[in-house]
Amino acid sequence: MAAVEQRFQRKPETTMHFIALSYAIESATGNQLSASTLKRLWGYVNNIPAPRVTSLDILSQYVGHKSFRAFCEWLRAKTVETSAFFQTSYLIPEELTPGTLVELGWEPDRLVRVEYLGGQNFRVIESRNSKLQKGDVFEASSLMTGYPLCLSGVLRDGKLTSPFVGGKKGGLTIVRTVTV
Repeated sequence: MAAVEQRFQRKPETTMHFIALSYAIESATGNQLSASTLKRLWGYVNNIPAPRVTSLDILSQYVGHKSFRAFCEWLRAKTVETSAFFQTSYLIPEELTPGTLVELGWEPDRLVRVEYLGGQNFRVIESRNSKLQKGDVFEASSLMTGYPLCLSGVLRDGKLTSPFVGGKKGGLTIVRTVTV
């Protein structure tokens, strides 16, 4: 997807972006991929079946390769940087004092206020537009803007839930301590 976004010169984030990308792909390759197919491929809709090889072939052609198989072979042969330093705002739980309040936010309009309990543990004390609920307890080793909140599970009413991700599409937009 990164190669397509680079050629398209933006990350598609709205319906209009996906429509424009659909036209750009058709113009460059002569093949159609609908905006709804592109939304599924980018994970902007909940129904995410495995992509069809024909769709992947068209995307590969858009970025200059004969087929998806040729694109994969090119990726394997290419020297890829697998690690890098980066800039972000972050909190490391062990550097906090128990009782510290932290706000976490992500799009669209999600805001969760948590209390640091010690170790790597947090309790949700307020939740706006999030699936996390007041009283939920979770463990997080770090909290960084630009990266999703990935939790192996949430302790809710004495039971562990399945894994949870907040900010899946753009990562956390707010990570800050709060004074009362």
